Amino acid sequence: VESLLGVSEERTLEGVLAESWEEDIENLKITFKLREGIKFHNGKELTAEDIKKNFEYIKHSPATLRYNDFLDSIEVVDKNTVVFHLNRWHNQVIVEWGIIQIFDIDTIEAKGEGWATTNLVATGPFILKEFQRDVRSLWVRFDDYWQEGKPYLDEVEYLYIPEQSTGAAMMEAGEAQIWLGADGLNTKNLMDRGFVRQTGWGSSLNVLVPNTYDEDSPFQDIRVRQALQHAIDKEALCEALGYGLMEPVHSIAPEGEWGGGKVYYEYNPDKAKQLLQEAGYENGLDVPLLALVGSGGRNELAEAVAGQLEKIGIRCKIDIADAGRYYAETWNGVWEGLALGISGSAHDFLTGFQRWWGHNGIYKGFKRPEELLQKSRDALLVAETAEKIKITEEMVDMVMEGAYVVPLTYQLAGFIHDGTVHTNYLRQGNTRWDFADVWLER
Repeated sequence: VESLLGVSEERTLEGVLAESWEEDIENLKITFKLREGIKFHNGKELTAEDIKKNFEYIKHSPATLRYNDFLDSIEVVDKNTVVFHLNRWHNQVIVEWGIIQIFDIDTIEAKGEGWATTNLVATGPFILKEFQRDVRSLWVRFDDYWQEGKPYLDEVEYLYIPEQSTGAAMMEAGEAQIWLGADGLNTKNLMDRGFVRQTGWGSSLNVLVPNTYDEDSPFQDIRVRQALQHAIDKEALCEALGYGLMEPVHSIAPEGEWGGGKVYYEYNPDKAKQLLQEAGYENGLDVPLLALVGSGGRNELAEAVAGQLEKIGIRCKIDIADAGRYYAETWNGVWEGLALGISGSAHDFLTGFQRWWGHNGIYKGFKRPEELLQKSRDALLVAETAEKIKITEEMVDMVMEGAYVVPLTYQLAGFIHDGTVHTNYLRQGNTRWDFADVWLER
């Protein structure tokens, strides 16, 4: 599935389905000019009317179309030109809307949303031929793909392998070329055997997020939140679980990102205990810790974090959740106590901040203070890069000085392959994979 725009290896926007685009801030509009001759998998030509239908289809779903309240109307100028009219301008809509995946809405409406959950008609280089939930999917070459001479591969097969040991065995036996889900131990073991780990500028942070939404949460008290910050030995986490791939991180913005590189709290368990006592928890407290299920039904990072917190008097009952419940509670709802989560980078950290921590950010259990909410809204109206950097730094400071999020570990997003695969995956961030350009050595 493809989008109007994509993020490049240089972390700038470039055209995919759109050959050009123009932001007219004064007149509150964004114009996209489509490439000619693009076809859907069913042979139908992609037109500006299809772009309009896609956005109208998802306009009333904030989870799908971020900042949908800024979209006033969509105008089809001609077959290949579509104009988005805004009721207000801000600096995030172009990247958020530009990467929306484009489908043939006519087919979805004809066959129903139920059909669309296991089928798709889009413009990408491969057509979905077979799909078995939690087992496999098979994609075959789309011969009418719009990039001449591509894709290079005849087919791509995804296999869903829940057990790490099975995945490692398949890679060593040559039964797969790429493994996207290898943990740190198996990644290191395969690298020692000559397999290749590929990374890009995209990054992943492990974070601990206390519930500050519920009024009766103990984490309404900043001293309890600060105790969390001082209780975690991040270097020890990386040494025990990172296998040389993790680094400790002290801010929600990693070093090198806008607002990154600053140390707000040092590891100091005695200080953590003191803060708990000052907050009235002389005997500590008991809290649940929500974590995503991992290999073997465990979450080793959650176990390590819980062990460190117990030393200062915060006793965690680990709640291992399957993906459905975990994301329902962390991204779309509110959890009880603590949640072990992730955050990531984007083409710049203003976008990264807004996606995860801004006024419309992912974690709903993090109740943003009014000052941060206003600063986040103001950040949408900043046009110059220097001002974007400055306001991003200010927002990162507000989150960290308020101790609302505990950054734990950082690593570049990566995957393992057998050395025969040539792909730019992850070099364009975590949200894009140009399958048309992938090729294998014989």
